Amino acid sequence: QADAKGQEEARRGVMVSLTAQTAQVYADLRGAQARLAAGISAAAAQGDTLRLTDTLRAGGRATPLDVMRATTQVEATRAALQLLRAQILGDIAALDVLTADLPDDLKAALQTPADLVAPQGQIAVGWPEDLLRRRPDIRQAEARLAAANARVRAARVDWWPRISLLGAATTAA
Repeated sequence: QADAKGQEEARRGVMVSLTAQTAQVYADLRGAQARLAAGISAAAAQGDTLRLTDTLRAGGRATPLDVMRATTQVEATRAALQLLRAQILGDIAALDVLTADLPDDLKAALQTPADLVAPQGQIAVGWPEDLLRRRPDIRQAEARLAAANARVRAARVDWWPRISLLGAATTAA
């Protein structure tokens, strides 16, 4: 029974880990989407700055170096946007795997940026020792210890001599 309880706690530990990893990837996805939206706005503003700097250079009020700096900034932002788009696609694919969905099942729902949902109120976790007792790995270790103790008790029984009484009953006419 202790071995079975240990296996159940191991299963719970895997579920906790899977849930935590899914939440982490989801939060990363939403963060990348927010950074992408901010980056698109920044790229548009930098494009305006580049056009203004080019106009100033044509008027003799800016140098070609200023135009080159503005161009470099626009290109760096565009490259960062491509990295964010790749991260978003990777996060969506990871969520497909973590939730055991077919590829691209979640893509339509997750492609649209959304805010993270904030927890309602405070989450009561109790005392630290209670929190530790609820951890699946701790509970699994306790179950393994109980199973080992049961095996020790069973092995000690083998130390004692065994007495067997055999008998036979016959009938004769």
